[in-house]
Amino acid sequence: MIEMDATYSKAATSLSSNSIHHQFSKPVNLRTSQLGTEFIRGFADNMETGRHKPDLSFQENVCLFLASTESQEKVLMANHQVQACCVA
Repeated sequence: MIEMDATYSKAATSLSSNSIHHQFSKPVNLRTSQLGTEFIRGFADNMETGRHKPDLSFQENVCLFLASTESQEKVLMANHQVQACCVA
C-alpha cells in the first residue's frame, strides 16, 4: 500500500469507512482497487485453516457522485469513461 500520510492520522486509507472504491481516473489505480476487492471476496476461502474460515462480513455497496457545475460534470464523465473501459 502506498499512503501519502505515513502516520495514517489523516490518511484516506484510515478514513475510508472500511470501503474499497473503484472511482479512479487512472487505470492503474482502478485495477489496484479491483484486485483488492477480488482478494477480500475470496478471503474466507483462501485463508481457511482446518475448521476455521474467517468471515470479514464484506458488503459491497455503490456510491453516487453528483456534479454541481459543468466542469465537475466533465471530470465525472471522463472518469466514467476510464472506469467503463476497465469494467469498474
